[in-house]
Amino acid sequence: MGRISSFFARHPFLKASTAYAILWPTANIVHQIRSGKEKIDTQAVLRYGAAGVTWVCPVFYCWVRGINYLIPGTNLMTCYKKVICEQVFYWPVAIAIFFGSMSFYNGESFEHFKQEFKSKYFRTHMTGLCFWPFVSLLVNYSNLVKDQNRIPLAAVASFGWASFLSYIQSQNSESAKVDTPTTAPTV
Repeated sequence: MGRISSFFARHPFLKASTAYAILWPTANIVHQIRSGKEKIDTQAVLRYGAAGVTWVCPVFYCWVRGINYLIPGTNLMTCYKKVICEQVFYWPVAIAIFFGSMSFYNGESFEHFKQEFKSKYFRTHMTGLCFWPFVSLLVNYSNLVKDQNRIPLAAVASFGWASFLSYIQSQNSESAKVDTPTTAPTV
């Protein structure tokens, strides 16, 4: 175990990527089991794994490093500034990317993405505002957690978030579908 710990200590991004590669698909599995599915949708699990590794982890990793560079320090007022910046600049974009990437991974149209975004964005963002500021304040920006453990601990919090996103994405999926007319409209 010493070699693995040593490797991850030297490569924090790979540590974070590994955490997201495990936790995001697992969160989707947990959602599927809790929603009563008899058979696990492995394609959905793979999509969540892909999202966790290809954009959630790299973008969040860069965000935390960037905001800590732009707003250095860990005193309480500095942490509040970082959390406010995160809520204003990072999360609106991250939620949009989530819905966009899931539509892309599902092979859905841009119209479907727009409809799903329109119907689910506000609720998702409002829920995130009740959850992420506290996680960010304690894990990402304060001095309560060592730097090398910030992203993996955020990934654990992200497990709950990914479970919530799985739930939100599965809600009203029928009403989010956009009807395409089979005949030309009459005027």
